[in-house]
Amino acid sequence: MKLPVYIGLLLLAATSCKKTEEVQQTETVVTDTLPTPTTTRVNEPLVFEKQLGEGIIIDKTLPEYDANFNETGTLATDGFKKVQILEVTTKMANLKNSSDYCERAHFVKIKLNNKDHIVFGRQVFKIDSKSIFPVQDAVGDKFSIFSASAFEMGASDDDGLTDCDEYSMVLIENTSKQTLSLINAPSNKEHRDQMSIKSVVLFNDQGSSEEIYKATIIHDTLVVGIKATYQEGGGLFNIKSALKDNFSKSIITNYKRFEEDQMDELKKIK
Repeated sequence: MKLPVYIGLLLLAATSCKKTEEVQQTETVVTDTLPTPTTTRVNEPLVFEKQLGEGIIIDKTLPEYDANFNETGTLATDGFKKVQILEVTTKMANLKNSSDYCERAHFVKIKLNNKDHIVFGRQVFKIDSKSIFPVQDAVGDKFSIFSASAFEMGASDDDGLTDCDEYSMVLIENTSKQTLSLINAPSNKEHRDQMSIKSVVLFNDQGSSEEIYKATIIHDTLVVGIKATYQEGGGLFNIKSALKDNFSKSIITNYKRFEEDQMDELKKIK
């Protein structure tokens, strides 16, 4: 006589398990599990997850990859193209011709011209949408100043410092003419040396952390204000570049050093 009760308990347990599985599937954000790539040096499958955002491709040509991360050809653009970022692999990898830890990067799935593409993360930059500075010149052209970072190994990982460089590019978008530009690196280096980097960047490594805090146009000159925090103290300076030269030259001006006991003053500057 206890058999119906026993069967009922089994049905209840099965229903409970099914609901649990449904909840787990709902919470999972991973969109695809891909096989171990043959063109990278990773020893485990790479997994894509959703990471929506707006990005930029600077190069005119860059390798394109299939779902197995095999290089399939070249993605050709006019350079400086905005793209939609769709998904990013949860782990980084090296390409087959590199074992340098600092050259590791995520693979990124992007949308360009209504088509999906998989590219290596060192060649696509995600726009920092929280720090976009709109400005306007004397003739009414509108610009946006912002930074964008590649999906590559930075100054630290889960195990600590990596000794890798970490920086983001500073870009200018002429929203009136739909063009994008970099600013050539400053010619004066007494306060800040960008080494071999040819355009203005914001450093974010074990030595310093930089951010744009203002932008304006004065007499046909773009002025980008940068706030820096160092291991000891900080700094404040402007980078100036003429619009008429299409940002081909720049200089650092109005540099001010802040000592440790002056950092509260620096933090208040906006």
